[in-house]
Amino acid sequence: LALLRTLGVHTVSMSPAGELRAAHDEKMGAAVLTVVANAGDTTHDEVLAGVARAGAALARTVETLFAAWATSSGREAASDAADSPGRAQELDSK
Repeated sequence: LALLRTLGVHTVSMSPAGELRAAHDEKMGAAVLTVVANAGDTTHDEVLAGVARAGAALARTVETLFAAWATSSGREAASDAADSPGRAQELDSK
């Protein structure tokens, strides 16, 4: 940590690079949300408290993203159905 501080680093995280590479290799879309739960020198208890404080905001963010995604997906499905009668029947049967 001392070296990182000397370099001016303020935030260190576990990188999602491996997971993103795997998603890319499988032709999957991916998104990353990062929560900074502590800043500076902290104790384990302070990190846990930071995570607890961030939890509600993160939950609201994820709910909003999923709602927007569902709305967007619904519009795309309806548009696809209008363009293809067979697709409309497939959607209706689900």
